Amino acid sequence: MEFFLPNLETDRLVLRMLSVNDAFDMYEYARDPEICKYVTWNAHESVEDSMAYLNLVEEKYKCGKCFDWGIALKETGRLVGTCGFVNINKTDFRGEIGYVLSRTCWEKGLMPEAVRKVCSYGFEFMELNRIEARVFPENTRSQGVLKKIDFQYEGTLRQQQLIKGKYQDLMMFSLLKSEFR
Repeated sequence: MEFFLPNLETDRLVLRMLSVNDAFDMYEYARDPEICKYVTWNAHESVEDSMAYLNLVEEKYKCGKCFDWGIALKETGRLVGTCGFVNINKTDFRGEIGYVLSRTCWEKGLMPEAVRKVCSYGFEFMELNRIEARVFPENTRSQGVLKKIDFQYEGTLRQQQLIKGKYQDLMMFSLLKSEFR
């Protein structure tokens, strides 16, 4: 039996499963060096890079091992980013959220809208108790997104992860189910 993530809707967005049909839209934002500055993956160099990633995601969906939603604008249906759980610890009822958004959509409040909806799903349907987010210290935009949703800063994990050949400090933020509004 195949696994399906449900569509989630907000006022302006549809969060839905990704598909290879999203390759051109994904490439539009995933090739942007400004977007890729604060993520663990390198900028996509071709639409084939986006296609390869989306093929991998579709395989993970089939196994129920992917909790990543595509962010599409209700108005146009275009994919403008992703938001979902990059890690899930079922034993401790904990998930780590990650997200990326096209630069054309920055400063419009879309990412807090998407993150809030995914957190709601995580707490209500996945029965998570804690949602974490790790953020580059220089990524003030992402920190702002988390603060808008009442994530709490817990501290900086020094040289916590090897990213693109460099040991990277990461700020840890979290939101508990009991704190979510």
